[in-house]
Amino acid sequence: MQSAEQKFARKLPHAFRPGQSGNPRGRESNANRKARIAGIVESWCSPFGKPDVVLAPAEYALALKAAELSLCRARRHEDAVRICNALRAALDRVGLTSRHQREREAIEQPSVPSSEDALQLVNRMIAEAQAKVERP
Repeated sequence: MQSAEQKFARKLPHAFRPGQSGNPRGRESNANRKARIAGIVESWCSPFGKPDVVLAPAEYALALKAAELSLCRARRHEDAVRICNALRAALDRVGLTSRHQREREAIEQPSVPSSEDALQLVNRMIAEAQAKVERP
C-alpha cells in the first residue's frame, strides 16, 4: 500500500513556468546568426581585403560554412580536434591559410601580407575556435 506522502513527488522550485524556455534571452534569430557568421568571414579576410573581392563565390560559400562550423560547440575533445582540422582544411582550400597560394600572389601583387602574418592569423583563428569549443 502506498501512503499519501509517496503519491506526490516533491517539486523543486524553479524560475520558469512549465512550458516556458529556460533561456531568458531566447533563441538567436537567423538574421543575427547569419550576420555573425558573415562578420567572422569578414574578419578572416580583413588582412587581404573585402571577402567579395578576395574570394570567389564558391570560396565565399565555403568560408561561410567554415565560420558556421567555428560556432559549433563540441561535445567531446575529439570533436574539438575534428572541428579545428575541418576549419584548417576549409580555410586552406579557400586560400586564407595556403602558404603556396599566398607566395604565388605575392609575386603578382607585392601588397599581399607575408606568410608569417598569415600564419599568425591562422594560429589566432584556431585558438579562437578552440576557446569557443572549450566554453561550457
